[in-house]
Amino acid sequence: STVNQYQQAVIAVNRFGLGARPNELEQAVVNPKRWLLKQMTSPQFDTRLSDNQLVNTALAFRQFSAHRASRVMRNKMQNDMAANAKSATVKKIGIANTAKQMRQTQKQLLTDSLWQSVETSQPFSVRLLDFFSNHFSVSSSTAQLKVLAPLLEREAIAPHLFGRFEDMLIAVVKHPAMLLYLDNAQSTGPNSVVGRKTKARANKGRGLNENLAREILELHTLGVDGGYRISDIQNLAKAISGWSISHPKDAKQKGFVYRENMHEPGTRMVLGKKYTQ
Repeated sequence: STVNQYQQAVIAVNRFGLGARPNELEQAVVNPKRWLLKQMTSPQFDTRLSDNQLVNTALAFRQFSAHRASRVMRNKMQNDMAANAKSATVKKIGIANTAKQMRQTQKQLLTDSLWQSVETSQPFSVRLLDFFSNHFSVSSSTAQLKVLAPLLEREAIAPHLFGRFEDMLIAVVKHPAMLLYLDNAQSTGPNSVVGRKTKARANKGRGLNENLAREILELHTLGVDGGYRISDIQNLAKAISGWSISHPKDAKQKGFVYRENMHEPGTRMVLGKKYTQ
């Protein structure tokens, strides 16, 4: 009936979408299911800033690298008692400029995402993107993450929004934002090449980090009562040890890097299945 179709349209634009925009309810009422199905494509983001600079992980790393280099130079200046006040001021200005650039990039990314939600003709897709962005949430609590965190949904989540969940999961876990946020970038197997060297030097700064492995099982996939054990977390952490990011000083920034010399060698059992290298 017409009434029933109108009710379906209301459900489509409100429960599946973001609330009816002008003329949106009229479009949906013609065929509510088809209206939703037509939206099942990933949202397209503006990949360039106002200065026409490409916004991606490489830009984030360049900005963070510049910021880090400025801080290193400042610390050297502070430790050099012979440095004059003028030079120290110049270095402080350099740090402030790089920090400002990162804040501007973060602001532009967040603003673009907001306007995407306001002006979109794909409210169902944007709402689904919001759901998975919350599911795979990261914090912008550090200098690196201020720029990398907004890129997670653009580079890892959106492209897989209507594909396979496992592809989205892998893309998210390998994204620099997630690797940094959950401390896997420095996770080092105790029996890896690096692990054995640091152990010999009694260096306690490196070791196996279980944060990401725990969140993969507890939050991203199986849930708190998902039937896994602490041994599954530990073995998964070993499996993804060496999953890291390129160094700021690297000439080419590509984000994810597998560091074999940090990976824990050997066979491991995860959720009752044996994995060998």
